Amino acid sequence: MAEDLDALVRRVDPDRWLSSRFVADAAARADLIALYALDHELTRIPLIVTNPLMGEIRMTWWREGLEEIAEGRTVRS
Repeated sequence: MAEDLDALVRRVDPDRWLSSRFVADAAARADLIALYALDHELTRIPLIVTNPLMGEIRMTWWREGLEEIAEGRTVRS
């Protein structure tokens, strides 16, 4: 999974991907790549939806998923 995110960020945001190479700790770099991938997903929502309500639903799905992680609950697929 981490390799998939790394490849995604490298493809969609090469500048941020390159900046992540300066993080020596592999776990911290993986966390940073995950944040960059999340940013990519959230940023593209307005570009891929045709209805504002659909965009709101996507944003809500991500917000609820992040809340589940923060609360230590089982994370959705």
